[in-house]
Amino acid sequence: MAAGVLILVSLSFLSFLDDMLQIAGASLPMVALVRVLTTPLPIQMFMLGLTAGKMSSGRVSGGFIHAVLLTLVSLLAILLYPLLDPGKIMVV
Repeated sequence: MAAGVLILVSLSFLSFLDDMLQIAGASLPMVALVRVLTTPLPIQMFMLGLTAGKMSSGRVSGGFIHAVLLTLVSLLAILLYPLLDPGKIMVV
């Protein structure tokens, strides 16, 4: 649940920031901003997965399945987000 919220908030923030910059008539290099804000997401999801596994099974090794799944979900969200919001920058 926390992973989904973190991904959703990060990607929504980028969309909101882009809209506000357009209203203000200002511009920032969105490609660089998207890369800066989305690069740590898979790393955070991996660590969150290890933590979830530690909490559920009592061993860090139990979190590797959680970590891999959360990392894949975050990567898919980053790749599929531009398809859900047309006109935005695709980060690959």
